[in-house]
Amino acid sequence: MQPPAVLFSLLFVTGMGLLWPAQPGLAENTRPVERAELLERLRSLHLLSAGLIEEAGTGRSPANHFQIQARLYREQLRRAMLANRELAPPRQLPEDLFLAMVRMSALLHAAADCKSGLVIVCPADLLWQLRAQQERLSAVLRPYESPGGAPS
Repeated sequence: MQPPAVLFSLLFVTGMGLLWPAQPGLAENTRPVERAELLERLRSLHLLSAGLIEEAGTGRSPANHFQIQARLYREQLRRAMLANRELAPPRQLPEDLFLAMVRMSALLHAAADCKSGLVIVCPADLLWQLRAQQERLSAVLRPYESPGGAPS
């Protein structure tokens, strides 16, 4: 039996606090975020968005939980973008990667607004857009899946 998506999300959120320090891009020892660490953060956000899309498609996702997760996605993406700016220009991740994630964030917030009573009920068109954007985001992240962290 698979654990419910809500439980997965709660475990994921709990772990997110360990991934992101209080200051964007800096750990407590003021160590700048490395590119590989930043890529790992973006992969985590990619997994979060996949889980939220799955929840939105069920029509049974608690609205409050979904809205919190969508805000978490947006905030963690903002922190990742700030951390990317701290990297030396040749080490920065490309803008198209972040633009794809910003589009996903906007779609997740649109889904969070599809509240019917206490649950999220998205129209079919929005679910189609969410899934299509997830595929585009996967395609943008794919080159970075190689062991070396891909394009420099």
